[in-house]
Amino acid sequence: MTSIHIAQISRYPIKGLSGENLESAEVVAGAGLPLDRRYGILHASSQVDPENPQWLSKKHFLNLARDEKLGELSAVYSEEARKVALLRKGKQVVAGDLSIPEGRMVIEGLLRSFMPAGARGHARIVDAREGCFTDQERPFLSLINLATLKDIERVARIPLDPRRFRGNVYFEGVPAWCEHDWVGQKLRLGSAVVQIVMRIDRCNAVNIDPDTGQIAGNIPLALRRGFRHCDCGVFAEVIQGGRFALEDSIEVLADE
Repeated sequence: MTSIHIAQISRYPIKGLSGENLESAEVVAGAGLPLDRRYGILHASSQVDPENPQWLSKKHFLNLARDEKLGELSAVYSEEARKVALLRKGKQVVAGDLSIPEGRMVIEGLLRSFMPAGARGHARIVDAREGCFTDQERPFLSLINLATLKDIERVARIPLDPRRFRGNVYFEGVPAWCEHDWVGQKLRLGSAVVQIVMRIDRCNAVNIDPDTGQIAGNIPLALRRGFRHCDCGVFAEVIQGGRFALEDSIEVLADE
């Protein structure tokens, strides 16, 4: 029997910026990856209240789908994502402590000067506190099959860095696209159990090359032309907490 295993674990403490790779993760039922999308970058037209942050859709935040220039910045996190340094072209341009107002103001100053002004200007960093600013209101994990990415590469005719897809768990060991058949099924990741909820519909954010920060290709168009859909990856809800780590096996559980 084919062995499915975890190849990469990633989280994205600041929504819209690059993530960090983890050796392992501990999850609880009904929650996502700890600290994933803990912070968001608001713009002038956002309706999120920083003093009482509630989930709202990604249009209220700076995001790669509409604010491609964010792709020119990369983030390096430390101390459980409390501190962050932002780099451009490999050089640090700002650093601050996200847990204190003064630290957030330093980072906001750089973002305000870096990003265009207007309705999506005046960047402010907001802390979700006990929540998260994922694209879906429910805090899912996103799972990406590396074999599927290779098949998309074949159709798009350009190399695709997995970072484009901003997944939480990347796995290998099964054929491309088989994860779409898992919708409704339960999987065991290490000692955690998740249920696959839906396929992930892809937007223009995946067009950004994470190395250059520039648009490289039209992946949603390639998906539509090659596969007649715009999906890549699946969302999973944690239904039994536990721990999973790199190289841990993924087991598709039999229907009860």
